[in-house]
Amino acid sequence: MQILFLTVLLLSSTCENEDEDCHKRITIINNSEKSIYVVGDTNYPDTTYFRHSSGPTEDPYNYRISAKSSSDRPLQNRSCWETIFSYGDQISSDTLMIFIFDAEVLETEEWSDVVHDYKVLKRYDLSLDDLMQNDFTITYP
Repeated sequence: MQILFLTVLLLSSTCENEDEDCHKRITIINNSEKSIYVVGDTNYPDTTYFRHSSGPTEDPYNYRISAKSSSDRPLQNRSCWETIFSYGDQISSDTLMIFIFDAEVLETEEWSDVVHDYKVLKRYDLSLDDLMQNDFTITYP
């Protein structure tokens, strides 16, 4: 009986792979001469939500992008972005905010000061349509 249950469970679960209808990553291309940190936030228009985190420097492997390079790690999901946008419980406003921070600033100043003084290099407010039009790629600057 347990083997039957396990078999049914495995057959009924699906593993979504990326294709033209399912994008699990948003690629950030950093064309600047400086390293950056990238943070995504789904609480638009509340731009203060990231205040509650400990800052992206806690995990530079996933959130830091070196100068003249690219990464899809900061905005990678288990689910498709199309699914996340369509259900509304994760992105109720249909807008994903992407914050770009100067790595040198984040690595030398307290996160609370960065947040308080809103030391954001650039903020992108993007809908699913915006992401699709740009092939799930954001170029900074």
